[in-house]
Amino acid sequence: MLNVMLVEDEANIRSGLKKLVDEVSGCGRVVAEAANGREALLRLAEADVDLIITDIRMPEMDGLEMLKALRAQSNETQVIVLSGYPEFDYAKQAIRYRVQDYLLKPVDVGEFVHCLRRMHEKIRGEGRPSKAQEMNGVHPVIRRAVEYMERHLHEDVTLAALADYLHFNPDYLSQLFRTEAGQSFTDMMIRMRMERAARLLTETHLKIYQIARLCGYSSEKHFMIVFKKLMGTTPTDYRRLNTP
Repeated sequence: MLNVMLVEDEANIRSGLKKLVDEVSGCGRVVAEAANGREALLRLAEADVDLIITDIRMPEMDGLEMLKALRAQSNETQVIVLSGYPEFDYAKQAIRYRVQDYLLKPVDVGEFVHCLRRMHEKIRGEGRPSKAQEMNGVHPVIRRAVEYMERHLHEDVTLAALADYLHFNPDYLSQLFRTEAGQSFTDMMIRMRMERAARLLTETHLKIYQIARLCGYSSEKHFMIVFKKLMGTTPTDYRRLNTP
């Protein structure tokens, strides 16, 4: 579990974020809260914190000022910024202070949980071996392709786009998937998405439609059809049967 600090001046938003971390993510717990940057710096001395999730606009000391002070102290605690302000200057300053992600309000639950789970794997090193890591002995181009697919499962990845990224001919890449991976690009993409869906169903409390979106499906109905065809049961039943 990640030890998380929430820095947000609006109590209702802070409460909602705490619920997402503690009850939905499956990988974090809130160990400290603060209403502004100054309070957060004091709380950091009292709590063991792996990750700070902070707003930018706050009274007394805003999120960017807090980050500046944090880094000046050589404190490299990981930080995710949440902000209702999409202006480039805010993002540019946040990047300067080495934040891990910059998410816009209102918070998208699926995106937030996905981000938190990525941070859990990075900080704790407890993530499962990636699909690419499991494919020892497979053609290096296919391993690179699978690495790209894993990073973009929530997007509409096409064979043409993947081939362009790898600087390969699409027809050649398609044949390489069949000979080296034993399945088509499309079949592998579907299987990888359903494997992610299965993990999210058992390890989080995300809604089905949110899991669908994180697995690249804009239609919940289509996602449920594909999941049942491959996994042999509906997402709801899979969660019920595989969750303690």
